[in-house]
Amino acid sequence: MITTFRPDAAFTVVACAACRPAGGDPVLDRLRDAVRESARGLLVVSGCLDAVLRCRREEGLHIVVQPCDDDRAPLGPAVGLGPLTSTADADVVCAWLRAGAPHSDLPARFVVTLPGWTRNTRG
Repeated sequence: MITTFRPDAAFTVVACAACRPAGGDPVLDRLRDAVRESARGLLVVSGCLDAVLRCRREEGLHIVVQPCDDDRAPLGPAVGLGPLTSTADADVVCAWLRAGAPHSDLPARFVVTLPGWTRNTRG
């Protein structure tokens, strides 16, 4: 099942803290701004997501986007994205989030397979 978000839909973005460079990250800053502008978005900066995303700091920022209801219960599969290596990459993902995250509009080069992340979803 492919979930299509609505522009006003709730979602959670989880960013891998281990992927952030020391001294600030303009990619994460752009994502933070896009989530702040959303009606019901939430940004979580977590511990390392390497077990799920196979991320590496030198490659760029990795994130997971989970569509959810207003109580943050999952509403379909999560989408793994990365590496995001530039503000241009961040701008593409931010535009995708602002548009309601339709899967068809996201370049395939960003998508990371997340095995098993749809087991406990509703919808």
